[in-house]
Amino acid sequence: MAEYELEIIPLEEKNQVKNILNKVPEHDIYTHPNYLKLFQDYTRNKAIYVYYGNKKDFILIPYFERSVNFFGYDDSDYIDLVSPWYYGGPCYNVNNKKLLKEMFSNFIERFGEYCKNNKVITEFQRLNPLLKNHELYKNGSKIFYDRDIVYIDLTKNLENINKEYTKHTRKNIKKAKINGLGVYPDESKKSISKFIKIYSESMKKKNAKDYYYFNETFFENLFKKFKGEVRLFNVEYNGKVICSSIVLGIHNILHDYLRGVNSDYLHLRPNDILIDEIIKWAKSSNYQYFCLQGGVSSSDDDGIFRFKKSFSSTTSKFFTYRKIHNLDEYIKLCGINEKKQIDLKYENSKFFPEYAR
Repeated sequence: MAEYELEIIPLEEKNQVKNILNKVPEHDIYTHPNYLKLFQDYTRNKAIYVYYGNKKDFILIPYFERSVNFFGYDDSDYIDLVSPWYYGGPCYNVNNKKLLKEMFSNFIERFGEYCKNNKVITEFQRLNPLLKNHELYKNGSKIFYDRDIVYIDLTKNLENINKEYTKHTRKNIKKAKINGLGVYPDESKKSISKFIKIYSESMKKKNAKDYYYFNETFFENLFKKFKGEVRLFNVEYNGKVICSSIVLGIHNILHDYLRGVNSDYLHLRPNDILIDEIIKWAKSSNYQYFCLQGGVSSSDDDGIFRFKKSFSSTTSKFFTYRKIHNLDEYIKLCGINEKKQIDLKYENSKFFPEYAR
């Protein structure tokens, strides 16, 4: 087997990363250096890329280094590795499937050694359900099914896409039009400010964690760094914005990224007409897939999941990857956070790592 190097590439070497990504046949917005910079600035967690391979064949994975001091480990330089939000995991340029399987197996071993020698306690990745990069992990090792996500196959013609809408959804779109709702793209500062207000109110009603209350600087950077890849769509009623959605995408994949809605107007069905109009725009903009994400749980009865599935029967499975690289430190840190060793479930825990709860 050819010699392959394991290299940790800091985000500061973004031109090197871009050159590598240009050789990758399939990747997503979440791997882009600008996206990692956006969240590095927001979370203050250092972004890195792990590269394994040579100039011809290679694997690339984005991570954030999160200090465990946040979880009560005082004056420690131990870290956790976490993937970008929403998705992460490996992308690669290896044409031979047999070689890819062998390379990835060796990479897991090499990277495990690196983590043990560089004070990495755990690794957590949200694997990309559209790229299906969970399939790289041999025999399902350390990967866990989380939930299904819904996406629109935009390679179909609009007539066939619309046929997948449920009867109830088509009725709601018609109702929204009768009520005079209109959908308009607008990335002006005034429009972004309105979005932040609506989005923040939506998060309050959902009792969302603090992490999801993105600040104004975050949104300013989002629209500054992703000109051409980000769009803001507003639903207006009698001249008032009652629902807004940010979509974000690169190459052939578009994501329904962030949305806010004024709950006083839900009966007018703004979400239905918004998704319908974005689908039309995405199709005309030559995207191949529009990802609506999933619900808040893995249940088929999850209301948000059922709403999204009312637009498309096409789903994909979302998996996470969890690995403890330093068991002794993991147990010690759990103890600091009042988790008894006898109660620990380790990688099988519903919430991982357990000391982060």
